[in-house]
Amino acid sequence: TSDTLKFVIDNEQSYYSVDLIMGSNNQELSVLLDTGSSDLWVLGATSDNVTAFEANCETFGVFTPSDSITFEKNHTDAEFFIQYGDGTFAEGYWGSDQLTINGVAVDGLLFGVANMSNSSNVLGISFPYLESSYQSSSSDSFTYSNLPQLLKDTGLIQKVVYSLFLNSLEASSGDLLFGALDTSKYTGSLYTIPLINIYSAYYSNPIEFDITLQGSGYVSSSGKTTTFSTQYLPALLDSGTTLLYLPTTLATIFASAVGAKWDTSLQYFTMSCPSTSTADNAAYVFQFGGINYYVPLANYILETSDSSICVLGIQPQSSQYCILGDNTLSALYIVYDLEDYEVAIAQANYAGATDSDIKEITSTIPGATSAPSYSSTWTATVSTITTGGDIF
Repeated sequence: TSDTLKFVIDNEQSYYSVDLIMGSNNQELSVLLDTGSSDLWVLGATSDNVTAFEANCETFGVFTPSDSITFEKNHTDAEFFIQYGDGTFAEGYWGSDQLTINGVAVDGLLFGVANMSNSSNVLGISFPYLESSYQSSSSDSFTYSNLPQLLKDTGLIQKVVYSLFLNSLEASSGDLLFGALDTSKYTGSLYTIPLINIYSAYYSNPIEFDITLQGSGYVSSSGKTTTFSTQYLPALLDSGTTLLYLPTTLATIFASAVGAKWDTSLQYFTMSCPSTSTADNAAYVFQFGGINYYVPLANYILETSDSSICVLGIQPQSSQYCILGDNTLSALYIVYDLEDYEVAIAQANYAGATDSDIKEITSTIPGATSAPSYSSTWTATVSTITTGGDIF
């Protein structure tokens, strides 16, 4: 049933994790859930003690292939290597084994075993063309059925689609639901918008979860609205990133709206900590498909050792590109449709966290309608960001 494919994801403060059981001897590991990549890989313990450096081995666990009689090396002619946007990496070899995720057997799933890394176990659930095996520069590149694809291949789900409810940042866990959605987890309407293909020179379809950010703004706790920009920008939906990354011009406007200034020593925007009522009632606003979505200011307020100074969880970057990490995604309920190259978005309903009204997705997404500005999408990179306009 659909309910068996509901994976509990644990909120580890700066990331969300899923528990795995791997190998003939049921080794327990934890992996970071990442919609911004496509491979599963785990830290591997090897006989010559080449283990990960700087990696969080104790928290996530380490896989010992030699202890599992069902482990097999695969694609021995190809190295496993992946590097992420933040500079973390993992390298090693490919393998497969008995594997259970939340009680669901996905034996035969190909995964990387890292014997060198400065990161920790990751479960990437994006598109096959984003797999590190295909992105590699070597001549023996290949794609394979990663977890979402394998669940369909084995008949466990009817369509390569999943829904992600991160829940409140204060909650201990959320839900990842394959092949279905849960109507109790969102409020208002569920609107569909297209993924955009930012690599159209190389691929005929999108290979990652980029959507068009049509505009942004702010609502103060008293209800005063301000539009920052109506410049169309590509934005990646990335559960493997903690914070919000924006082009420098836009990040500075977001910061100025709440009185935050760049701290060159900390390399963050800092501000006087807002009152609880301001943090909870003021919101940043993101427009997708002509619909405004609200994320409480509280999601972006990070406390420091100084009780009067807070860090704003928004980082500037030189590219005209946005990454929506967990502090933004937490306020949204998102259905990721990897077959129709769409996502459906609604405001998350934290009050429905303990309820369940699961509907299987076999073709179109139940209850979703095309967003009013579905077809108004980003088309080309801009050199400068235009401010102003009105999203309200």
